[in-house]
Amino acid sequence: MSTPPVQVLYHRQERILELVDHDQRHRISAGYLRRHSLSAAANGPDDMATVDGPDEQALDIAAITPCGLYALQIHFSDGHTSGLYSYDYLRQLAARQAGTS
Repeated sequence: MSTPPVQVLYHRQERILELVDHDQRHRISAGYLRRHSLSAAANGPDDMATVDGPDEQALDIAAITPCGLYALQIHFSDGHTSGLYSYDYLRQLAARQAGTS
């Protein structure tokens, strides 16, 4: 089961989601999160999930909704809202983006 962090922060100016655990901080950019959505709705040929570059850099998180004690639903500025991100998956993404995994 995915363990919830102590705190979830969104740094709007940097467009960075941060999970704060007791012993570690996990930081992930909004664009990286959107590109790695596990939602079936994110897999179309014209979807942001298949695009890198300036569009990804401009992407923002509009809202974050907790889903029980295991995940977050992230609402992106491009209208995508159907992906759920477990806390374990978010930590994996942070490690991959940082190059430590």
